[in-house]
Amino acid sequence: MAATTRVKSIAPWKSHGLGLSAVYFMLYGIGGSWSPLLNVYLQQMGLTGAQIGTIAGIRPLIGVLTRPVWGMTADMVGRRKMVLVLLPIEAALLLGYVWGGGGGFGFFLALAAVYTLVSSPVMSLIDSLALDHIDRHADLNFGRMRLWGSAGYALSALAVGQLLRNWNLQPVFLFAAGGLAACTVLAWFALPRASGKQPAKRDWSGIRSILRNRNLVAFMIITLLLQLGTSPMMQFYGIYMKDLGASTKLVGLGTFLRALAEIPVMIWAATVVRRVSPRRALLLAMAFYAAQAFLYSVNTNTLVGSLGEILRGPSFGLQLVVSVSFVSSQVPAEWRATGQTVYSAFTGGLGGIMAGAWGGVLYDWVGVQAMYRVCGLVIVGLAVAAMIVLRDSPPPAAKAAEGG
Repeated sequence: MAATTRVKSIAPWKSHGLGLSAVYFMLYGIGGSWSPLLNVYLQQMGLTGAQIGTIAGIRPLIGVLTRPVWGMTADMVGRRKMVLVLLPIEAALLLGYVWGGGGGFGFFLALAAVYTLVSSPVMSLIDSLALDHIDRHADLNFGRMRLWGSAGYALSALAVGQLLRNWNLQPVFLFAAGGLAACTVLAWFALPRASGKQPAKRDWSGIRSILRNRNLVAFMIITLLLQLGTSPMMQFYGIYMKDLGASTKLVGLGTFLRALAEIPVMIWAATVVRRVSPRRALLLAMAFYAAQAFLYSVNTNTLVGSLGEILRGPSFGLQLVVSVSFVSSQVPAEWRATGQTVYSAFTGGLGGIMAGAWGGVLYDWVGVQAMYRVCGLVIVGLAVAAMIVLRDSPPPAAKAAEGG
């Protein structure tokens, strides 16, 4: 009887998407506490720009090699189960940044590789759980659940920026590890138990069907190359602000504004995609990316450096919803986790490898401000290519993200 009562009390907030929203809020909040400052921390540990870029590149390399395998495994054994196994391991690995401060480049490279091996599939799996949940509850909306991730990221980044003193970053990793442990408990209760697993189908047909879709492959290539323009902007933002003379408070403010600006985009992005087509929505996102890159290439004011992060909200937020909804519309429901992880591996993974090495070398070669200028030119060139190469997809590409 007690178990029945507990299920009845939990089920309504699950069915309304509140549990998934809470998981997004907490996980992205944890990410917002440490990821914007990681490269600054590595710089403090004595690493060069090329070494930081190599570490940035090893993370997506691991993703390329492992995300599709994680996705297929999750489709077979259960997506929720995989998330609950990976989260506490991820928490333990973050403590390596606290205990290994004197380890040097080799230590941080190995730590990044192992951490990425564990953490890389988590958000794609949660996205696929959310899309499964939306299939069963047509009144729900992916963007409106995912916006809570942006809210958590924003609030966490702002709080950390206010609390840190003298760029002492080690406490951030302690906070993040504890937060991930707590999030594991939340995920146990909050994530939908229906996992969409397919235990009988243990072959590569899911990946083959994805790679035969020419329009999806063209979309993946364009968004992969887009990483060359967008990833260095994100990776070196903390260093850019520190070089301008900004405090951690201003860095935290910029990160807060970036995530805050995503929230209205998450609410309306599915409607935008449906009305203007995924191709045009992607071009709009690229316009915002380019505007921010060119602004930072000439800016010398720390406050403008913080306020300029507002442009990152609509660019990243719109691109995210375009990508999730487009990929979801192009693959069968039973291979949804495979589709999301293959896309993530290809664009964030392979694209991140290229962008990490590219950004690190570019930073050492021309400096951070000129790096932003080059990024802007790359984005503009890709926008022109997208107008020529990409075909408009049917409006239903937005349906999964909109929830109807």
